[in-house]
Amino acid sequence: IADRVAIYADGFYARLEEALMSDYSTLAEVMGENQFSQMSQSYTHAYPSYNYSLNNFGENLNQFLTETLPYKKKP
Repeated sequence: IADRVAIYADGFYARLEEALMSDYSTLAEVMGENQFSQMSQSYTHAYPSYNYSLNNFGENLNQFLTETLPYKKKP
């Protein structure tokens, strides 16, 4: 059962990252795949999704980037 739950959890977080990448494709391009993925994981932990829809999942990304190191150091 633990393996099945892990597969579901990995897929869930991958969908969240894909949603952010879709909405913020320019940011993903500038940051690069690995850094964007790390940022997405940090964002997901700071602002978890409680809604069945991912339409507004990234609504706090600007706040997250301006308040969170190392992102707030960048222009």
